[in-house]
Amino acid sequence: MNRLYKIKLENIKNVRAGSICFFDGNKCLNLTGIYGPNGSGKTTFVQTISFIQHIVFNGISNSDFSNFRNYLEIFTNLANGFNNEISSIEITLRNEKGDFIFSTHFTVRNDRIEIIEESMKFRSNKKYSRVVELFHYNKYVTNANNSLPISNLRKSEAKKINKKSNLIELLVIAKMVNQDGGSFIFNSEFFNFLRKSNIFKNELLEGINIFRNFCLDLIIVDSQISGSIYTELLLPIGYAVDNSRGFVSLQIDNEDKIYTEQIVNAKKVIEQINKVLPILVPKLTISLKVKEFQDKEGKFTNIVVMGERGGHRYPLKAESDGIKKIISILSVLINVYNNPNATVVIDELDAGIYEYLLGEIISTISEGGKGLLIFISHNLRPLEVIDYNKVIFTTLNEKNRYIRVKIDSNENLRDAYIRLMQLGGAQEPLFIPVTDSKIRRAFRKAKDREY
Repeated sequence: MNRLYKIKLENIKNVRAGSICFFDGNKCLNLTGIYGPNGSGKTTFVQTISFIQHIVFNGISNSDFSNFRNYLEIFTNLANGFNNEISSIEITLRNEKGDFIFSTHFTVRNDRIEIIEESMKFRSNKKYSRVVELFHYNKYVTNANNSLPISNLRKSEAKKINKKSNLIELLVIAKMVNQDGGSFIFNSEFFNFLRKSNIFKNELLEGINIFRNFCLDLIIVDSQISGSIYTELLLPIGYAVDNSRGFVSLQIDNEDKIYTEQIVNAKKVIEQINKVLPILVPKLTISLKVKEFQDKEGKFTNIVVMGERGGHRYPLKAESDGIKKIISILSVLINVYNNPNATVVIDELDAGIYEYLLGEIISTISEGGKGLLIFISHNLRPLEVIDYNKVIFTTLNEKNRYIRVKIDSNENLRDAYIRLMQLGGAQEPLFIPVTDSKIRRAFRKAKDREY
């Protein structure tokens, strides 16, 4: 079982420094909510973990994720927060053997991210174990003996690397990585090299595989995916059925051509959703309206998602945005409840969902979930139903963006949070109170003409 243990950020957007641990002592948490005012680092966390997923996926050849856009261009905004200072991310995964720690340092050059340094480390769970560096890459520091951008080599590693065939292969990989500015550790050619050679510690290849498996079980529902619900054209459904993970976008009004493999996944996920949906939204189920056609190009299928209540069947477009939001995320919530390897990150979880129902969903996962659900929310209802150690608050201090607030066992976390925002008292300031009189004065001052 691979679990997210900790993630640390430096110089990422509006986060000068911040770290979040997803364990309580030696116990892995199954839920973490992130709360705070606008612009305080909540979405930055979502984008950061998405960036790590793209780094790892970029090294997986012939995968379902090969059609992703170039992550080096997508995520340039991550490194633009502090005058292009070097940005860094450190992420730790924990399993029964120990901690695997991957760190990456990057900046923006020529309008895209360039990874300039990265490392993989390992710490055994045995008592008194220390952190051991397994591999260290630095794009601009080459080894004097072999011109490779790989440092801190052990004597046995350096001897084997200097063997002509190994050296040539690593130099070719280094040149490829240097040209595209991507990851060395998660480069597919380097992965193949590790599998056939016996140069580095076994934990290096093991660590790469652990990060790959973690990212394959990681599903991120960001604000762009959620926002597409409100277009009333497509319904993005996150799914986790059998060994398939990802999203499928389905028409909710007009019919749409769909690939055969997508139909298979869509039917499976709808069957799964219908086992829970009528409990959350009484008497509601969904189905696919399917039509098969034949033309010169061959057979294809048109589908549209339908809702059904009381024997009445209608296009799902007629339902509220809140119901469509629940349907969109329900499969991944079912997965994170049942699968101990699942990690699900949902930005703006509360958007459109009735707050009492939101609290019941969060409470259910908090009490019995086997995986890890990380959610961003502005609705404070979940604070009334989960323990304080499962909540992270963002602060106004850019050098310490994420904190936990300890409260008495008989105190309501929601009330405590409101009190700390209004009166202060937390280890870092959480919010600058703004009175309605100040807002009115600002509105009056901002007018540009007489009406």
